[in-house]
Amino acid sequence: MYAAILAGGVGTRLWPRSRQGQPKQFADIRGAGRTMIQETVDRLQGLVPGSRVYILTGESYAQLAQEQLPEVPAQQILIEPFGRNTAPAIGLACIHLLRTDPTGVIAILPADHIMLDNEGFRHALHRAGEMAREGYLVTLGVEPTFPHTGYGYIKRGSVIDEHDGLPAYHVERFLEKPNRTIAESFLADGGYYWNGGIFVARVDRMLAEIERQAPEMYARLQRIGAHINAPDAAETLLAEWEKMPSISIDYAVMEHAQRVAVVPLRAGWNDVGSWDALESVVGQG
Repeated sequence: MYAAILAGGVGTRLWPRSRQGQPKQFADIRGAGRTMIQETVDRLQGLVPGSRVYILTGESYAQLAQEQLPEVPAQQILIEPFGRNTAPAIGLACIHLLRTDPTGVIAILPADHIMLDNEGFRHALHRAGEMAREGYLVTLGVEPTFPHTGYGYIKRGSVIDEHDGLPAYHVERFLEKPNRTIAESFLADGGYYWNGGIFVARVDRMLAEIERQAPEMYARLQRIGAHINAPDAAETLLAEWEKMPSISIDYAVMEHAQRVAVVPLRAGWNDVGSWDALESVVGQG
């Protein structure tokens, strides 16, 4: 398994502790002695070695990433010329991997989330990897603990199978952020998960879905890939990135993808999107 860690955000919701010069993913937000991106790589131990990690970030944060993650090869810190949301960033990682391991499984992870139960996270990620090898696009569905209105939701369908005590389900549909009444009904009904933005897929399957659903993006990624080792690689990346659509992987791919599965995640997940959320996890884990 490989990992693509999305680390391009500026973390404005936790200003001033998270600043443009050092957004929250590069800060020790919890006071745990490790920055959030370091903890993200740490919790992959046993599943993904540092040599198989790719970091997607902006040019202004590339040096921070190199300093904080010496185990990640410098050439695997991939620079986004400017923010274009998650779909192009994920496509960029996949295009790089396509050259060396097209059927490899890649886990796509935000750099600024917290898991209080790392073992539970690894269990779910391993299970997702098994499903991805079978050709599914997999999302980890965070089991909701209250009727949150700030997250999108995933509605599970029928069970695909169960292994090692952890089921995998077909995804019935992805849902927009609900109002309070609808969120309460999701919690009461069961079978709904928070969409935490964690995805696992084979490289070739992810790129095939991008080609099917977002052919313009795919063509630009292909041109970038054809020039990766060329003298004009940086110029080609910039030229194509300027015209790249800004769209999330949810809208671009996942909502209408074929063969989508969800694996429940029970790991004390928190996206630390507010000061209240940060207070709830400081000193834990």
